[in-house]
Amino acid sequence: MFIWYILLLIISYVYSIEFNLNEINNKNKNNQFVIYPSLYLCNNGSFSFEFRTKTKNGLLFYTYDNNYYNDDSILISIYNGKLIVEQKFGKNKSYEKFEQIINDNKWYKIVFKKRSSLIIEILLYTVALRNVENRIIKTKILNYVPFTTLNISSSVYIGGLPLNIFNKKYNSNDFLFSSYQGYIRNLRYGLCGCPERIQYPIFSSLSNNYQSEVCEQQISLCSSSSCECLNVDEEPRYQCDCSNKTCSILTMMNNNLIQYKIDFTSVEYISKSDAISFTYGTYPNIFNVIKKNVKTNSNENNLITFSPIHNQDDNCMWNLNICSTDLILTFIFSIEHFNNSQTIFTQYLKNDASIHINFIVLNSSSSNLHFDLWLPFNRGILRTQITEFPYQIPLFINLVYRSPLSLSVFLFGQLIDYTTSSIYIQSNKPSSLSSSSFNTYVDFHSISWSYQKQPFECCAYMHNDERFKRDTTNLDLCQCKSKKE
Repeated sequence: MFIWYILLLIISYVYSIEFNLNEINNKNKNNQFVIYPSLYLCNNGSFSFEFRTKTKNGLLFYTYDNNYYNDDSILISIYNGKLIVEQKFGKNKSYEKFEQIINDNKWYKIVFKKRSSLIIEILLYTVALRNVENRIIKTKILNYVPFTTLNISSSVYIGGLPLNIFNKKYNSNDFLFSSYQGYIRNLRYGLCGCPERIQYPIFSSLSNNYQSEVCEQQISLCSSSSCECLNVDEEPRYQCDCSNKTCSILTMMNNNLIQYKIDFTSVEYISKSDAISFTYGTYPNIFNVIKKNVKTNSNENNLITFSPIHNQDDNCMWNLNICSTDLILTFIFSIEHFNNSQTIFTQYLKNDASIHINFIVLNSSSSNLHFDLWLPFNRGILRTQITEFPYQIPLFINLVYRSPLSLSVFLFGQLIDYTTSSIYIQSNKPSSLSSSSFNTYVDFHSISWSYQKQPFECCAYMHNDERFKRDTTNLDLCQCKSKKE
């Protein structure tokens, strides 16, 4: 079992984050990190962020596109006070080094632009003077386009890496993966030539938020909800970005994405949770919620049952037969040192399908987490597992079902296990329920479900039949058309 020395705290709406090594156990300083949403770098995609530090070495930014075929990655680190950008696309690997010293406690901004599948542009700015300090244009010849698939495995890590990923990457480039000490703010993504938008963290290992800048201290500084508040150095130390960020590709993606989240730490949920029964959610995902104590295997648990009020026949979240692409379940919860095996989560779906998370005690020193999906119409069970995980701190887990026979589980964004073969164990088949519902048996921070209504066909995500014009002077290049044209 790993030795984990991190304190985790879920954060939201934080633009500027301080990474302070003093708060981490001295035996292991390489486990502070913040996870941001997945990065999609189709042609003319970009990302940017600002940083300020006095440290000599430290990881600023890391993402990798683990698509089973190519372990592509982008890494931005400070080494000996200078900025290094490592790119690994297939068998192509390069280091781009900026010569000026940047650990002078001043704000810098880095911009990474993928002009086309052939051209990468990296710019380094001094934030206060708005000067371009250096520019690198790198030409690469690839027979595929990395970071363009809609998958769960291209999460962005800021300031460091989770231990399960750090231990995998450390031996190859240890000098690039050490934890960062300093500030990072205003992380933004630009999708396929769309205007860049502020990104919000989805998970953090920091035990404190250190919200030291104006945009975090004062809410609604900008007059319009469509404006983004950016932290800047000049007085009044913030800037409202009210530029038009309408983008047809982003609109298509948002319209195609169905997502629902239950936040057990939200004001709405907490305000109702003292009651034994209540209703929660928004249409069409409104639930009857019933709470009661149950005792299983000498453990007393707080069982909470959520039953949808409205019909869910056309919802992939409850009917696996209509899932056209991946169904992604995201769980954030903590595990105690249970003495006996027990259930943590169950969801009963249409057509006798169900999802189960079980804590399995193997012996006094070893336990597993099993993720079981009983398929519809008695087609058997898909099982994945996590064999090493920390106790008593929140776990960030993604469970991904791809119709008809694929189940994958990710821990802190890293693929841990997957299966494409169903088995059938009649004695272990759970009893079915006549109505859809899900149950929690431990304290969850949040649970979310997401899927696409139909496969996304924009040219930005096509590998074999990309339909766009290449023009490095025009950022809005992607011309989405039908595959049948």
